[in-house]
Amino acid sequence: MDQRSYFMDLQNKYQYRERQPTKKEYEQYLRANPEVLTTGKESLDLIIASSLLFLVFGLRPLLSGGQGLYTAIILTLIIAPAFILHELSHKYTAIYFGKYARFTLIRQMTILTVVVAVIGFGIAGPGATMIMGTSSKRENGIFAAAGPAMNFLISVLLYVLILIVPEFIILGVTFVQILKLGIYINAFFALFNLIPISLLDGKKILSWNVLVWGMLVILNIFAFIYSSNILSEIKLF
Repeated sequence: MDQRSYFMDLQNKYQYRERQPTKKEYEQYLRANPEVLTTGKESLDLIIASSLLFLVFGLRPLLSGGQGLYTAIILTLIIAPAFILHELSHKYTAIYFGKYARFTLIRQMTILTVVVAVIGFGIAGPGATMIMGTSSKRENGIFAAAGPAMNFLISVLLYVLILIVPEFIILGVTFVQILKLGIYINAFFALFNLIPISLLDGKKILSWNVLVWGMLVILNIFAFIYSSNILSEIKLF
């Protein structure tokens, strides 16, 4: 997900004129946002988000008989890092530009994740990276592009491992199949987030630089096509 359009101008809210708000003041404002659901610590929010992803993609399908234990473990170990590294890329790119940013749970998204886990629909996104203060269109575009770019870099790393690591069996499938599934999931996650609608990264990237948006789409389409045959080799649901 993107920064969720919560670019909050604390200077206007608190009428700061001589200084930027402190980290503590940012956090107070973040927790006061009724749309945010946070423990107050980013690490705990990330642990809860990972647990919810396991609930949706691992435990729920396992209990319903939709997939085996090994598949549940593999999916969780691939999807959770794809999501978390995507969000942390937003965060650290914003920090590089001098912003205060961190991952937090979003109330409606968390509730939706629990609901889809109950009904068995395989989609989830319990939180997002919150970037505080005002940002230019260019900065917003760069922050948003960092997430899909990270997913593509993960896909490239997994492809390199496919080329250099000898094939062996782990959790009932070959290691190459696990790596290819990782490419497929990261490419799918990136392409989904590149859809140019308001809640996703794509809209901010496209409004900033159409060439960057197009390049990210094309690169992740290549990764998606390369890995798409994995669905015929591994039963996911």
